[in-house]
Amino acid sequence: MLDILAKITGLRAPMLKIPHGLALGVAYANTVFSRLVGREPGIPIEGVKIARHMMFVDSSRAQRELGI
Repeated sequence: MLDILAKITGLRAPMLKIPHGLALGVAYANTVFSRLVGREPGIPIEGVKIARHMMFVDSSRAQRELGI
């Protein structure tokens, strides 16, 4: 999926996989820094937390009912 998004956006897909704990720590640090400078965090904590879970979707209903 990331390769498809990279083609659409023209941006490179992420190449580096980092441990969840490190990503979460960076997200918290980014949030603190963002609050100090009055900006929105670039790395949302909730986004990092949810990224830990494998999520699957089933598009068969959309295909069946909408013809997608």
